[in-house]
Amino acid sequence: VDTRSQLFFDPLRDWSVGVEFNTYSESESKVIFSCFSEKAYENRGLMLLIEEGYLDIAYGENLHLNISLNSEGADWAKMVFVKTGNKLSVYYNGILAAEGLDISCEPYIGTTILGAEMTESFTIFRQSAVKINRFQIYNESLEPEEALAW
Repeated sequence: VDTRSQLFFDPLRDWSVGVEFNTYSESESKVIFSCFSEKAYENRGLMLLIEEGYLDIAYGENLHLNISLNSEGADWAKMVFVKTGNKLSVYYNGILAAEGLDISCEPYIGTTILGAEMTESFTIFRQSAVKINRFQIYNESLEPEEALAW
């Protein structure tokens, strides 16, 4: 699903993204959402995907944050990403997981895609069967209380 939202068209713009998704999928590709350019030597943007037992968050220019999935048997997870200027805060299941991450990057005209990623020529690939229950983009930075409660 293409949301048509260009999160990095203006890299200085503030925004927030909330997503609730199922952590179990038999799909080989487990991309939850992406607004990410994977062009050689120009990786930039934001992408969330499930790897073996953890969430891989690709952000900024060639940076990654890994978060262990809850092993309590919960199949659903919630994440909120809050971008203020060139800094990113990450909330996972109502807990602040990281803050002050450098998400600065060059502009990217690609759009935010649910359950897949785009090639450098804007063709959709890595289609995923991850179930997304809720997804919302805000055109502002959410306050910490709002992000924690999402």
